[in-house]
Amino acid sequence: PELEDLEALPLLRLEGDGYARGVMYGRAKASSWQRAARLMDAHAEELVREVVPPRFIAEAVVKEVPAHLAQRFCGTSSFRADEYFPAEYRGYVQGIADGAGLPAERILRLIAFVMLSDASCSGFVAFGPATEDGRLLQLRSLDWGSDALPAAEEAVLLVHEPTGGQRYLSIGFVGLVGSITGINESGISLTEIGADSTDWTADGIPMPLLLERVLAEAHTLDE
Repeated sequence: PELEDLEALPLLRLEGDGYARGVMYGRAKASSWQRAARLMDAHAEELVREVVPPRFIAEAVVKEVPAHLAQRFCGTSSFRADEYFPAEYRGYVQGIADGAGLPAERILRLIAFVMLSDASCSGFVAFGPATEDGRLLQLRSLDWGSDALPAAEEAVLLVHEPTGGQRYLSIGFVGLVGSITGINESGISLTEIGADSTDWTADGIPMPLLLERVLAEAHTLDE
């Protein structure tokens, strides 16, 4: 892929179907993906040990926690896999894995941890009389420390040019599959702010994939 720098941030242009774009991303940032996978597996084990005293849980069980979370949050071991994970994203995940030299399961674990992380964000939108020239300004800050999500340390800008689809820019980090901030060529932009909820469940498509679908498919606010 074409690797550029935009004010010290790496920018990758990814073209083709989901798998092809994943391979490009995985190859360009192979060492970073491998590091992110190691960090998140280790972080999961640390969290388990904090919650459950070692005398009550076998080390072998602790080692299985990352895989279990991937199955629970990505539907990888149930009939819900198709429902949870659309084919386009399964191809993208497999492409990243192949490009980075990792099993696809390791990439799915990262998705699960992003969903589970105890993280928060800041953001605002200003427009009309609130801005100097009336243009809309949108800001989002990813307020995640290394304690909440160790893999979120390496920011990256991804320009997706999917086959037969519209182009979009996703602003995130190596280890994130999907989008949490971005804008598409139709002018639709988005950010998200996480919040706790009493009716939150793990059923459904992971939130970052839903947001990326907005960028890939929406041409209007109604869409």
